[in-house]
Amino acid sequence: MIQLNTRTYGDKSNRSLLLLHGFMGASDDWEFVSEKLSKDFYIIAIDLPGHGGTRCSDVTDFSFEVTAKAIIDYLDDKGITNTSLAGYSMGGRLALYLSIYYPERFDKVIIESSSPGLKTEEEREERRLKDALLSKRIYLEPFDIFVHNWYEMELFQTINKRSEAYQTMHKRRLKSDPQELAKSLLYAGTGSQPSLWGKLVEIKADTLLLTGELDTKFNEIADKMVKMNNRFNRVNIDDAGHNVHFEKPDEYIKTIKKFLK
Repeated sequence: MIQLNTRTYGDKSNRSLLLLHGFMGASDDWEFVSEKLSKDFYIIAIDLPGHGGTRCSDVTDFSFEVTAKAIIDYLDDKGITNTSLAGYSMGGRLALYLSIYYPERFDKVIIESSSPGLKTEEEREERRLKDALLSKRIYLEPFDIFVHNWYEMELFQTINKRSEAYQTMHKRRLKSDPQELAKSLLYAGTGSQPSLWGKLVEIKADTLLLTGELDTKFNEIADKMVKMNNRFNRVNIDDAGHNVHFEKPDEYIKTIKKFLK
């Protein structure tokens, strides 16, 4: 069973927007964005399984199927029948899953620096092996070293590591539970999720595929995705890398407000 921890901002009478963070993140990653958007939207930022204050009773709770159902149950409990949805990286993969399997619940969807998963079982198996090794590192390395090395990856080289915003984020990461993160990597990683490539055509919501100009890998993925559904739109943010809403928050806010009109 999943007990979802959430942060909410704004007036409940406003149109709602659900926010899903990336791996090793939490609902407070969206704090700046949420506060700015709360003038126009009722913001619901969720801690995904193994992150922030959300905990699971079983490893099966980390799967997209179970997590998605928990999110729908949460919306039902709050009386929210329809909402907009934004997800970053891991949260973007889950957002795609939600928009495919619960199409009536989401009117507009924003996918930031994410993908529909890996197309073949061979690719997924290779990724599962890599994630298994990475999860062992979470257990074996001092956690501060793991976090430091994570943000030294090429994917995050565009982040200014000297900025106050990064220092704040880094401190938040160190509060994470390493064992829970390892479970998330194993059971909600790209290798563990089903490929959604063949189901992109089924998405009925207007969908924005948002990437940073400097994120070559996810630019290529989004360029392929946009051709698969005429409801998909493409926006590339100048001088941004993988984590667009962190690196260029004002541009991110301006872009999604325009899309959500």
